[in-house]
Amino acid sequence: MSALFGRKREEGKTALVVDIENGSVGSALVYLSPQQPPKLFGEVRRRAPLLFSRSAHELSRHIEKAAREALIHVGEVAVRLRAHPNLAHLGTPSHGHIFLHAPWSTMSFNDAGYPMVAVAEDFLSAMRSLHTTTLGEIPFFFHAFGATTAPLLPPLYEITDDSLICVVSSEVVELLLISGGAVAGYATIPFGTHTLLRTLTVHGGMSEHEARSLFTLSYHHGREALDASVAHYSAEVRDVARELLANHAVGEVFVVAHEPYAEWFAQALTHSELENIFTSGGRVRAVRPHHITPYLAAHARKPDLALMLGSLFADYRPSVI
Repeated sequence: MSALFGRKREEGKTALVVDIENGSVGSALVYLSPQQPPKLFGEVRRRAPLLFSRSAHELSRHIEKAAREALIHVGEVAVRLRAHPNLAHLGTPSHGHIFLHAPWSTMSFNDAGYPMVAVAEDFLSAMRSLHTTTLGEIPFFFHAFGATTAPLLPPLYEITDDSLICVVSSEVVELLLISGGAVAGYATIPFGTHTLLRTLTVHGGMSEHEARSLFTLSYHHGREALDASVAHYSAEVRDVARELLANHAVGEVFVVAHEPYAEWFAQALTHSELENIFTSGGRVRAVRPHHITPYLAAHARKPDLALMLGSLFADYRPSVI
């Protein structure tokens, strides 16, 4: 039972959680129990290679490969658990949740202002086939990552006012306005962590390994190519946020990203001019794994933030459990 939502169930179940980003795929099994918070195990994340051009076909091909590897890993974990007499119940998932980032899912709003999520049909078919061949015929549900996990953050931080969620993935930034606990506005920006890595390797004279290592350090200025790219990111966020927040005043911006990028992107925004976002003052904060761990019974030694958020969603969704 998640301490965040306080729901109870009659019996424990194992669910599959899959996070399909635009530069990597993560998967895990999560045990959902009426006696304790979600317990994650078998976690793995497979990364697609850093592409130096945004080819939708190439990106999709690499993501499908990463998804296959991630699901095979979880399938092998499940088989080993089922072979153990005392752990067989953990290795038998009853259902699955697949969370999709842009561009695999898109969001729009109907005339009543209700958010409508669409999943790319060809990508949907590929994931259905892959899911069935690796884990068998269990029911599974597709979700847009931002639409399902961003509304978890205000109650997590005990925020009741409107807030802005900035989900930074490898190739896309998704901005979600959260009002009254629901998504009230949505926009995307073609910018992500891979944008900065490409900038550093192509224009900064660094290897990919050096570029990735740079983001494990504290946010700092001094590299011309990186500073220009960060300025572009901050300006894009400010411009798009101005339109999203035309009728809303927010005091919190949450940055959601894989480690170690969340804090880095949050600091980049903090150091920019934010009058377009905060009309009456506010703050930018990075969502870090240690903010989520109090609501989980178990997780990997090196926590995966997206899978942790996915497990919280799986824990409270009443229409499935």
